[in-house]
Amino acid sequence: MIKEIVGILTTNELEIFFRMDSGYFDEEIIKTIESFGCKYLIKAKAYRTLVSQGTASSIIFVKGAEGRETAELFTKPNKREKKRRFVVFRILKPEKEKAQLCLLESSEYECFFFVTNKELASENVVICYEKHSNAENYIKEAKYDMAVGPFC
Repeated sequence: MIKEIVGILTTNELEIFFRMDSGYFDEEIIKTIESFGCKYLIKAKAYRTLVSQGTASSIIFVKGAEGRETAELFTKPNKREKKRRFVVFRILKPEKEKAQLCLLESSEYECFFFVTNKELASENVVICYEKHSNAENYIKEAKYDMAVGPFC
C-alpha cells in the first residue's frame, strides 16, 4: 500500500507524510516509509519497555497548552532494529479515575507514545496527530450522519 501511494504521489514538489494510528506501528511499515525518504507520525503501542522508559523519573516533561506535557526519547523498543524518536505525551487523569485504587497502574497520568521522523517540537507532534482523529470523525459523520455510503 505504501509503495503504491508513493509511486502515485512522487514529485519533487511534494513532501509525503504518513499519519497513522497504532495499528500501523510496525517495523516493516516504518522501514518502508523511511526507504522512500517520506515523513511519518505513528501512534506507538504502549509496550512495557516503552512505558517504563517513558515514565521513568529521569524523563523531563515540558508543560504545554491545554494540560499537555511532552517529553522525547530516542530508543529501540522491543525487537526493533534501530533507535527512533519517540514523543511521550501525558495528561492528568480525571479526579474520578485517580481516586479509584488500581493494582496494575499507580500513575496519576495517562500516557501516549508517538514515533516520528518529522522535525516538529514535541507538543506540535501531539497537535499534528490530533488532526488524524478529527479526520476520522469527519469520515464517520459523512458515512453515518449524512448517508454518503461506503467509501475508503
